[in-house]
Amino acid sequence: MFSTNSAYNCLRSEQSLHQPNSGFRQLWEIKIPPAALSFAWRLLWDRLPSKDNLIIRQIVLQNDLCPFCQSQVESASHLFFTCYKVMPLWWEFNSWVKEDRVLHSKPMDNFLQHCSLAGSRNSNRRRKIWWIAATKSIWSLRNDMVFNNQSFDISKLMDRSIYLTWSWLRGWEKDFTVPFHQWSSYMSLSFI
Repeated sequence: MFSTNSAYNCLRSEQSLHQPNSGFRQLWEIKIPPAALSFAWRLLWDRLPSKDNLIIRQIVLQNDLCPFCQSQVESASHLFFTCYKVMPLWWEFNSWVKEDRVLHSKPMDNFLQHCSLAGSRNSNRRRKIWWIAATKSIWSLRNDMVFNNQSFDISKLMDRSIYLTWSWLRGWEKDFTVPFHQWSSYMSLSFI
């Protein structure tokens, strides 16, 4: 039976499975381009130049709001995980892996959440690759909106995340030869 206490105990047991630095160890085991790993490492440390981090460094900004929703201060937690504009990206992923869960808002906790206790090592690696592709796509879209006046388009964000994941898998997995159109049509089978 669900209760607040049972949810809390479930989250605590999940956290105890991960040592404090296990996220970084898991990150560096993933085979993707080094620039993407570097980006993810900076995100996990909350060292990206988000507007709240720039303000902490005493950089004067005209606007500190999230470029997507224009309603909250832009922080890594908000921009990547709690902004209502990017939530459909994470909901779609959860529908592919058939998991309903509340997403952590802290980058490290969210990253660690993207492995399944029941999943295979290959499946967990692919989930983490998806996580990095999705966050990198969000950051790219954010920069395009801030610096190039592009508009927010969730379908382009989704497509870019799917394509990045596929291209990294194709480049780094030995036996991955599935054509993009076939792979992207059956996303729920990609994380089994």
